[in-house]
Amino acid sequence: MRGKFFLLGGTVVLLFGLLMMPVLTVWGQSATSAAWDSSITYYTPSDIAGNLVVCYYAEGSDAAVCGNAITLQPHKAGSLYIGSVGGLPDSFAGSAVLFSDVYVVSTSVQYAAAPATSEYGYAIYTGFDDSEGSTSFYIPTFLYQQFGSTSLMSVQNTDVSAVQANVKAYAVGSTSPTYSMTHTIPASSAELLSPSEMGLSPGFNGSVVVSADGDIVAIATETQDNGRAVYAFE
Repeated sequence: MRGKFFLLGGTVVLLFGLLMMPVLTVWGQSATSAAWDSSITYYTPSDIAGNLVVCYYAEGSDAAVCGNAITLQPHKAGSLYIGSVGGLPDSFAGSAVLFSDVYVVSTSVQYAAAPATSEYGYAIYTGFDDSEGSTSFYIPTFLYQQFGSTSLMSVQNTDVSAVQANVKAYAVGSTSPTYSMTHTIPASSAELLSPSEMGLSPGFNGSVVVSADGDIVAIATETQDNGRAVYAFE
């Protein structure tokens, strides 16, 4: 893709919402309460070499922390562990934007923090390019300690200025939202939302609708409350 990619001009930009989940209440073998790290995997299908710069935005901030330029080789892949990026705190939670002068594809991979990395499943998200942003997104399932799982979502702004994003959560069978709140999301930044932060009650089973006055992208995860599996979708 050539342009902007969101991991949420002559430049490729990929957007990702990076869900860095902190340690919560300690449950045995709980993906929901595990600490999670992220890495970005990229591939260059181009026949020519190029350069890649990744910029990170903390939740709610439009101030970028950009890593060193990465040289891209034709038809080769690479990965970047965000914990190796200077200027990012250990507790970083937010989004990333990839800038490249050649065509690239990329994913964000999330995994349990060491030493428990091999003990849990991985969550993988495909990056969005700036043409894939929309003013509305639908999260078809959103859970809070229901069916043994809990959800977490990230809404990233792909516009060049702040957007107002209205988030509504609907319980199954209801036409009235259980939660409705408008969030101001700075350019390239993200809003990370857990059901507890939204004031939903344990046992919630429903969906989420996000409507904004500018272009956004969205991702979500489901983690097992008493298991090691994690599921992700854009």
